[in-house]
Amino acid sequence: MKTEMDKLFLKAFERNKNRIYRICCSYSVGHENAQDLFQDVLLNIWKSLPNFNNKSSIDTWIFRITINVCLRFKEKQDRNNKLFKRIESVELENFQEYLDSNKGDEQFKQLFECIKLLNKSDKSIILLYLEDIAYRDIAEITGLTENHIAVKIKRIKSKLLTSLNSRKNG
Repeated sequence: MKTEMDKLFLKAFERNKNRIYRICCSYSVGHENAQDLFQDVLLNIWKSLPNFNNKSSIDTWIFRITINVCLRFKEKQDRNNKLFKRIESVELENFQEYLDSNKGDEQFKQLFECIKLLNKSDKSIILLYLEDIAYRDIAEITGLTENHIAVKIKRIKSKLLTSLNSRKNG
């Protein structure tokens, strides 16, 4: 018999699983790492569910956990990368596998290559924005004000446009 908590988790998971997975893919290298990160996010959401207090929507709360788990993963990965040099082409090759497996067209591929170059904060904000998360919810997830989010998104879009144009012309 499913409890109310089980039902809440399953409904929220069903609504957000694809968005969560895409965010995980953006913070990881390779399909297997993305799947591991996705599972880690789901485990963290499940373990934290008793602490959900309805101060925000369940979806906003889930994305806050997703971003925090992804950032911790990225920090751990960065620490590990200091110990081992990573060949840049290997990372791009694995990311290419993800893009190919998700039927991305050339513009999609270029956009995500540019997003991967952003700093952690900008990457989090633009990924949430691309998932159609409201500014208000992005502000709540990141701890910034809604106005600050609007300004940052405008600046991030400008950075991405410049980066895309330089790839196109370069």
